[in-house]
Amino acid sequence: MSKEFIKIREIFLQLFRKQRSLLRTAQGLPEYDKLYKDYPPMDSEDDICKLMNEDKGLVTDFCHSDEYLYLPPMDKDPKIVPIILFDCDLSTSPNDISFSLILFRFNNGSAVADCIAFRFEGPEGEPKRSRHHYWHMQVTNEILGRNGYQKIKCKDWLPVKMPCIPIVSECPVSLLLCVLFSFYGKKMYQYLPVGVVEPRHFEPLKGILADCC
Repeated sequence: MSKEFIKIREIFLQLFRKQRSLLRTAQGLPEYDKLYKDYPPMDSEDDICKLMNEDKGLVTDFCHSDEYLYLPPMDKDPKIVPIILFDCDLSTSPNDISFSLILFRFNNGSAVADCIAFRFEGPEGEPKRSRHHYWHMQVTNEILGRNGYQKIKCKDWLPVKMPCIPIVSECPVSLLLCVLFSFYGKKMYQYLPVGVVEPRHFEPLKGILADCC
């Protein structure tokens, strides 16, 4: 699993570079600057590398960082600001992995952003004994660290356990591809570093990629 861990880190580094590059040239996206006040952005690639140092084990929890990994804006609605958190322990299982994607938006001139979170995870529990024993995505109102630390709080009424929506994934890297595809479509290719993602990682999405624009 060390290769999967490193590949995810390389994708994060590419996302960081692209996000910085796009914001330098973008016009009319003050939402990022406004959100920085409450959620400081990662300043350098070193911030990601320190959180994902494979020499310290294949374990990470972005909730322990005081800075946040911002993603590039979405074409369909650039006023929505996406942040991603990552949590895994690949030293014991490829299934112990979670990507939390939080979307922020300043509505109706409000100085405080509303947010909603989506958690993409590996199978949990034991076969035939768990309702979540498959690759899945959940809407959630709580972003918790590996040790239960509360990072970001969304609307209280949002569900935590259900619905649990099956997704097409079979390994940690293909799970991250599902995250990126769900928000960027085929444009996700420009956010993938050359030579890092292998054909097998695209296999679960192969049919979908062939049929979508």
